[in-house]
This record gives sequence, C-alpha cells and structure tokens, in this order.
Amino acid sequence: EVQAEMRAYVDVQTDESLLKPITYSNFRGETFHVPLWEMLAHIVNHETHHRGELAAMYALMGVEHPEDEMIQYFLNASGQKRF
Repeated sequence: EVQAEMRAYVDVQTDESLLKPITYSNFRGETFHVPLWEMLAHIVNHETHHRGELAAMYALMGVEHPEDEMIQYFLNASGQKRF
C-alpha cells in the first residue's frame, strides 16, 4: 500500500514540481528549504544506508539474509534470476 502511494505521488510530479522548494524542520527545530527532487533522492539514500546497517548486523551475527545487491533485486523482480 505504501509503495503504491509513493508511486502514485512520484508519477504526478513534473519538472516544475520537482524543482519547487519545500520547507521542512528537523528534530532540533531548524528549518530548511530544498527542491522536492533533493528530498526524494534523500529518501532513497537514507533507506540504502539502513539496508547496509542491517546487512552488516546480519553478517556479524552469522544470520542468512536476502540478497542486497540492486541488480539481484531487479533480476528477481523481472523473473530473470538464475538458481
């Protein structure tokens, strides 16, 4: 559901809307202004950071975890993964 909502949001963006500044405040109450495209790029980068943290924790604990290479994800999603 969340993925569908995010895709729907991204699908309606235009070059103009992606360049439009948005305003946000962090947990310290500091206010910033950035173009929407930079915030969307941040979301992907932030999630990638957390994936790396989880992969490192699993490896340290010797726990099997799913493939974390992006190309493997695309191959799996398209049905091209070879076993």
